[in-house]
Amino acid sequence: MPEIDREIVRSMDNVLHAIIDRHRRGEMIPISAASLCAWHRDLFASTYPDDAGRVRWKTDAGLWEVVTFGINIGTQLTRRVLGRQGATPRAIHRRLDRIFNAHDAEFARAERDGTTLHDAALSATHVYAKTLSVHPFVDGNLRASFVALQAVLLNYGLPLVIFKDLEAHDDHLDTALRPGERRQSYEPFAEHLAGLIRSAH
Repeated sequence: MPEIDREIVRSMDNVLHAIIDRHRRGEMIPISAASLCAWHRDLFASTYPDDAGRVRWKTDAGLWEVVTFGINIGTQLTRRVLGRQGATPRAIHRRLDRIFNAHDAEFARAERDGTTLHDAALSATHVYAKTLSVHPFVDGNLRASFVALQAVLLNYGLPLVIFKDLEAHDDHLDTALRPGERRQSYEPFAEHLAGLIRSAH
């Protein structure tokens, strides 16, 4: 493993331990745009300091930083990669605020009315997939969103998860990221996540 990859893994370990420590102290972990940027900064400060924690905006040449990411669509026989564009830089903060405000409302309802494992997994899935759809950073979006997912689980009193089957992770996540298609759904990823949580107990 190249040195830079080892350093990113070490940084991820540190970030996850930090949120675990907060949870063990009985603290709620804020799920917000500021938290997401802080996690991204801590993940990449030692490897990509110029972009660590920095939401996409304009380059020094005055060009907007636009990003495209690929998702798989179609069946096994007709599968192809669809290019999706992240939110425009001007819309990133507004989109993130909408995602995290919706999560806060979901969590408040759960605290008031109680929640099932599926509900908690669906809430975590919403944060994970919707944040990825915004793609707020030039790079490192999956890792930062992964921390956000784990933080949501901890706030619900659930264990952290490890995605050992990356193909299943990607397939279910692609379904959640499909833009405006009839087959777009958060349910498959939420069910997969709930299954991992059950197996962790």
